Amino acid sequence: MSLEIEMKAHVSDKKLNNLKDNLKKNSQYIGTVDKTDIYWSTDENGPLLFRTRLQTLGNKTFILFTKKPKQQRLETEINSEIEYTTSAKYWDTIQDFYKALNFKICLNKYKKGWEFQEILDEKKIHIELMKVNNLGYFFEAEITTDKEKDNFIIESQKALFHLFEKYNLTDSIERDSYRSMIVNSKQQ
Repeated sequence: MSLEIEMKAHVSDKKLNNLKDNLKKNSQYIGTVDKTDIYWSTDENGPLLFRTRLQTLGNKTFILFTKKPKQQRLETEINSEIEYTTSAKYWDTIQDFYKALNFKICLNKYKKGWEFQEILDEKKIHIELMKVNNLGYFFEAEITTDKEKDNFIIESQKALFHLFEKYNLTDSIERDSYRSMIVNSKQQ
C-alpha cells in the first residue's frame, strides 16, 4: 500500500501550450497517456468503492485496479492506495464480472494527455497534463511514498506548492474532486 500526496489545478486553453513547453524543458517527459476509469458502487449514486482503469502509456496498455480512501489536508489530497494490474485483454470480462456481482457504474472518467517527472525539493514528483471529460485541462502532481509520517507529508505538500508556484498555477488550484465536477457538469 502506498500513500499519495497530490494537487491539481485547472489549466486554461490559453496557457496550455506554454505550460506543456515549459514542462518539456524542465521535466523528464514520460509519454502520452490515455486513461478510461470506471468507478463502481452498490448503486449508481452511492459512494465510490473502487476503480478499474484501462490505461495506455506510450504503446503499453494495461488494467489497473485501485481502492483509495481519500482525505483532504490544506490544498492537497492524501490517499492510501491499494493497487494491482493485469492484462488489458480482460477489460470486458472484468466489467461483466462486477455487473454480475451487482455492482453499478457510478462514474466514468476519461483522461488524455502527457506525463512527466520532476525532482523538486528532493522529492520525485509525478506530473500529468490531462484533458478530463468535458472539464478541460488539468495539471496534476503527486508524490508517492510508503512513509506515513507527518513530517514527510508536510515536506511533500511544500514541494507541491513550490511546483505550482514554479508553473504559475497557484491561482487555479482545484479543490473539488473530479467526481463532483463531472456530476455538476452533467446537471448544467
